[in-house]
Amino acid sequence: MKSTVFLEPILDQHGSMKIISSTAFIFCITLFLCYPAFLPERFYPLVPIIEGFDLFIQPVQAYLFLVFIALLLFGIFRMSRLILSLLLIIFALFVLADYNRLQPYFYQYCLIFLIFLSQKEGKVMGLVRLLLFCTYFFSGLHKLNPNFELHIVPFLLRPFVSPLIPFYPYLIKILAIIIPLVEMTAGLGLIIRNFNKYAIYTLLIVHVIILFVMAPSFMKGFNLTILPWNIQMIYMLLILLKYDFSFYFNLKKFIHLAYFTLLFILPMTSFWGFWDKYLSFNLYSGKLLYAKVIAPSQEILDNKLLNYAKAMPDGTSKIELFTWCHDELGLLPYPEKRVYRGVFDTLKEDKSLPKTCMLVFH
Repeated sequence: MKSTVFLEPILDQHGSMKIISSTAFIFCITLFLCYPAFLPERFYPLVPIIEGFDLFIQPVQAYLFLVFIALLLFGIFRMSRLILSLLLIIFALFVLADYNRLQPYFYQYCLIFLIFLSQKEGKVMGLVRLLLFCTYFFSGLHKLNPNFELHIVPFLLRPFVSPLIPFYPYLIKILAIIIPLVEMTAGLGLIIRNFNKYAIYTLLIVHVIILFVMAPSFMKGFNLTILPWNIQMIYMLLILLKYDFSFYFNLKKFIHLAYFTLLFILPMTSFWGFWDKYLSFNLYSGKLLYAKVIAPSQEILDNKLLNYAKAMPDGTSKIELFTWCHDELGLLPYPEKRVYRGVFDTLKEDKSLPKTCMLVFH
């Protein structure tokens, strides 16, 4: 790729510039909602992908964050492949220093940046469709499990429907089947010309319903980062609706095969534990792993930890890492055992936790 092309702004073909600009804008908004996760002054431990990388990047973390925000703001109005490259490099540094920054929405935004970086403007929309198809398809597929019916559907309905009404159990069972199937079939429709518009209309309705049922949680400040993500998904669907259907995909081409592997093959292996849940579009499925720290008593805990500790009837004390991570950083913990163990080990190493404490997965 010539250097002049690398520096030139990305052209608006088939709505491509609108997607890249809106992604940069929403990325920026989302970062403001969880900015403590990217600054050095935090108590929740960093869990680096490369051991020691968190210490290496710590002195410049705040400066990198400001540069990243500035590049996003500039890219809203004039995005180029140079800016995309810098954004991907900086965010990779952030993630290498802490797994918990690799949230599914940030992952999707970075994939959109990568698609625009690696493809010409006229060819990006096919890969954007593939990304959205995989997002919806795997989000639905992961929801086909008992936990979605037992925990997630009741959680979403709790503010609106009383569990005391006679048909409540049947409503839960019906929704636990309909929701995944709608996501999967509508996602598939995004890459089939004859069903494209029906799929988009269906998914627009789905996102409006999501925003409605999540409104009580948003008002309480829970998981606010998915609010702009849903708005961005709605906007991208509207862009796809406005422009003619375009889905050129050829597995004989290396770049298309690479994206198909990253977006479909690897997420499929997550069902056997070979690929991480957040990288497989496992969203509100009820299958995510949680962890808590059990201490013999509150008296032995560090004073900072007492803010997140809860006394139990048997005299022990527990710290839900999910709650702590969300309340301090504004995002949810990366739901893998190695990451939870990294948090636990760091707390023991800096003596915030005594050796008598235990890590329990649930």
